[in-house]
Amino acid sequence: MFAGSYINVKAPDSAGWLLTESSYTGITFGKPGPSKGETFAAYVKGINLPPTASPTEFEEVIRAGLRNDTSPERFDVQREASEAVWV
Repeated sequence: MFAGSYINVKAPDSAGWLLTESSYTGITFGKPGPSKGETFAAYVKGINLPPTASPTEFEEVIRAGLRNDTSPERFDVQREASEAVWV
């Protein structure tokens, strides 16, 4: 469990994850990958969201924000996944 000033986040169920940053806007953690030069990273970010009319619209707002915040000059996205868990 990584404790932040705004939110606490549980790392994926595998060994080696290290907290790299924690602030009022989010938490970043990562670990080295099995291949040379490979790194896994996760960033949990707090954002202001506009009102949405449905769960599907809410999920699309999140995906659009992620696309807008991911610089193609900085990142070479190999695989992307998202999952909504409604509680």
